[in-house]
Formats: sequence, structure tokens, C-alpha cells
Amino acid sequence: MKLTRRSILRKASTLPALTLGTSGFAAAADCSGITQWQSDVAYTEGEQVVYNDALWEAQWWTQANEPDTSDSVWVKIGDCGSGGGDNEAPTASFTTSPASPAPEQQVSFDASGSSDADGLVNSYEWDFTSDGTTDTTGQTATHTYTTAGDYLVTLTVTDDAGATASNSATVSVQTDGGGGTTSNRVVGYWMQWAQYARDYVPADIPTDKVTHLQYAFMKPESDGSISGLGDTYAQRFLFPQSYHDVTSFGDIASNTDVTCLISIGGWNDSGNFSDAANTQSSRKTFADECVRIIREAGVDGVDIDWEYPGEVANQAIQ
Repeated sequence: MKLTRRSILRKASTLPALTLGTSGFAAAADCSGITQWQSDVAYTEGEQVVYNDALWEAQWWTQANEPDTSDSVWVKIGDCGSGGGDNEAPTASFTTSPASPAPEQQVSFDASGSSDADGLVNSYEWDFTSDGTTDTTGQTATHTYTTAGDYLVTLTVTDDAGATASNSATVSVQTDGGGGTTSNRVVGYWMQWAQYARDYVPADIPTDKVTHLQYAFMKPESDGSISGLGDTYAQRFLFPQSYHDVTSFGDIASNTDVTCLISIGGWNDSGNFSDAANTQSSRKTFADECVRIIREAGVDGVDIDWEYPGEVANQAIQ
């Protein structure tokens, strides 16, 4: 399943409950079939990972927080045991080449890095489109994506005792042209105050040189609502309203291949994130607000720029 430009809406609408916990002592855990923790993957409440040979469970939405240093986010279930028997689960690992293919370019996948400490890896199953079905089997495989987009690839390995393990990675299929000629992401931030301090507006942005453009910033409120900075005139490049003589972020999103996002939070305006995430009601309000803003502005999504959770960023380092 291709991850569409609106997939952020679905993610934003499922923000989980916040539960505090402690790691402490835990009994041996069955880690069979549980994937290794990855810093670039977002986890939600109840999802489990393996980290440093232990099983951990997320208490709420988290990304890039290492389990053994994040007691309020992750709870240690226990050290990985034998999975109910004497067998140790295998490890799933694979590489992708090229890392950022073009549409119709064949992609090679190699799972030779997978292993089983107490036996053999008997089978390799590949899901190239995140639809829950096995597309092909084998230690190596190839696949061709016909259209640009981000695709989640999952490898599941099974050892000679029937234990399984999975690992996932995203393949970004990109086209040349609008948004620059590089296969990597080139992200530009347009700061709202640049229209005053530098007389620099979105129409001045060289959209052929970037792949992603972010509007900085909007502010989360304690009740989960989201506020713009400044008056309606200051926000006219996001919400043009009666200002028809401007190039807005919605115009750029509609007329170019640049992915346009709205950054919420940032250095000065992250202080209310903890309150906004604290209750089911405020989380729902925040998710609804994200959907509303994306639709009204005509952009592709939001960037949750929560800096130093629980603190105002520029005070946290003082």
C-alpha cells in the first residue's frame, strides 16, 4: 500500500493515551516475532520492541527515544527469554539497493544478514507493499515500484524451530524534476517572520531546489487546539482569505512537486505539548485541529516539532 500524501491524517487521529511507568525488575519475556527498536520508526501505545536483548512496550506515541533511557515512555517487560522453550528466536535484517530508486527501477533486497543463534533460518518472506501478504520468498529478492512514494517493506524470517522475527524499512521511490534533481530530501524552512525581517515571502522560494518545504510555525495550546502566530495578515501565506495577490503554501503544494508541511511547536512554542498530550480529550482535539489546518491550508501534512518534551526549548538548556 502506497503511503499517500494524506497518510499523516490517519496517524494524527490515532494519538494514544499517555501512561507513566517504571522499568524496574521484569521476568524473562518471549521476544519471538518482535522487531528490533529503530530510531526512525514511530511507535504507539502497546507496541513492543526488542532493545538490548529485552522486551519493551511503548506507553504512548514515541520516536527516537531509546527504551532504556526513557522510563516515562517505555516499560521493560523483561529480558528476552527462550520464548516458552529452549529455542532462541532468529534475527531479521536486510539491505536495499538502491536506497532511493526511481519509478520502474528494480530494487534488490538482501537478507543474508539475518541469523539464528541456536539454529538455522529456514525461510524468508517479503511484503513489499505493507498489505500484510507475502509477495515473494527467499534470502534475496527483487521488486519494482511503478510510482513515486514511500513504501514500507517487511521481512519475516522463520528458524528451524518455528520461531519468527520481522524487520521493516521504508523505501522512498522518487522522481527527478520538480523539487530538485537529487534523490535525497532537501528540506527548506520558511519562517513566518521572514516576511518582515528579510522581506522574503514564499513566492521567492526556489521550489526547483527543494523537495520538502515547512511553514514555521504554529503553536499548540494546552487544550489541544492549534494557534497561528500573529494576526490574519501575518498568516496570509498559510491562510490567504481575502489576500489573493500572494503565493501561499497551498499554491506551492498544488502547483509543484514539493511536499508542503506545517511545523507545529519549535524552539519557542513547544511548552504546551505535554498538556496537549495529557488527556484523551486534548489529544483528540489536537488530531482534529491537524486535519482542519491541513485541509484549510491545502498542504500535505504537519510536522510535529516537539523540542525538549515537557519544557520550553530555550529554557530547557539554561
